[in-house]
Amino acid sequence: MNTIVLISAVIVALAVVIVLIAAFRMFRLAGLMMQEGQRAIQQMRQEMMLLTAEARDVVGTASGVARQAEQKLKELDGVFATIKIMGDTAHSVSLSLQQSAAARTPESRERPESSKFSRVSRIARTAAAVMRIWKI
Repeated sequence: MNTIVLISAVIVALAVVIVLIAAFRMFRLAGLMMQEGQRAIQQMRQEMMLLTAEARDVVGTASGVARQAEQKLKELDGVFATIKIMGDTAHSVSLSLQQSAAARTPESRERPESSKFSRVSRIARTAAAVMRIWKI
């Protein structure tokens, strides 16, 4: 009986040693996995910081491009205003020419003096319109 207890104690001791060895290996692997996880987290932090810096650069560049586009559009506003004024002036000149052509009757052709005055007034209006265009 004594030998059975002794054999049982040896078996239990071997089982405890095997369990302890397995536990130590498992803890060591868990520690290695935790270290690997920490390294991965650090790498992710670094990548996120780089991505954040790049995103800020892209946003800054896009903002600069938007400001330049806005400035160019403001510059074009003056050009379009000038074109509108020129169109209005051309319309006024053509309207004046139409009115003067419509106003010419056979009677006005007979009187060259009145025709000269209307021609002078048309030239004066046209000159005034041209001067307004060039002042802009």
